Amino acid sequence: YEIRLSLVGSEMCIRDSFVLVQQLLPPNLLNKEFFFYLSKKKFTTTCWLRSISQIDYLEEPDMFHDVFAHVPLLSNKEYTSFFMEIGKIAMSVIEDPIKLKKLQRIYWFTIEFGLIKKDKKFKIYGAGIISSKEESNNVLSNKSLKKKFNVKKVMDHSFRIDVVQDTYYYISSFKELTLSLNEIRENIYE
Repeated sequence: YEIRLSLVGSEMCIRDSFVLVQQLLPPNLLNKEFFFYLSKKKFTTTCWLRSISQIDYLEEPDMFHDVFAHVPLLSNKEYTSFFMEIGKIAMSVIEDPIKLKKLQRIYWFTIEFGLIKKDKKFKIYGAGIISSKEESNNVLSNKSLKKKFNVKKVMDHSFRIDVVQDTYYYISSFKELTLSLNEIRENIYE
């Protein structure tokens, strides 16, 4: 895919994909406003950049994280379809904190901290890993646990944003994410 960015007011468009919106959101990462924009095929970006002393690990997104780690994958149709559908499902249960927490976990362990396993090798696609030297080193080491993506297990797996992750989930392709949407819906709407 070819990515072409064009400035339209305060929005940048990726052709046939997502619109990047510079929108300040509260520090609570996966909140109502975030999922609202996601459900409308709009990806919110931050407007600040980490300092050099924060290059190893940062617990909140910055422009480097958004542009370097998220934007390239926004040209992948299966990935963006999954991305937008998670936003739509979240908006349908936004007032239910238990169901929303399950979707936040799906987002966290895929979009932010997901891996793809190809030919017995792990490849990083999660933006939280890509944008963190410490997280990247950890995921590629034997110190971390890598588990096959399983909707139910991921929905039940809590996470912390202030530490390097100890467990990651892997898929075999982005198509696996889109194929998991029905199972995600079944678990959310049961």
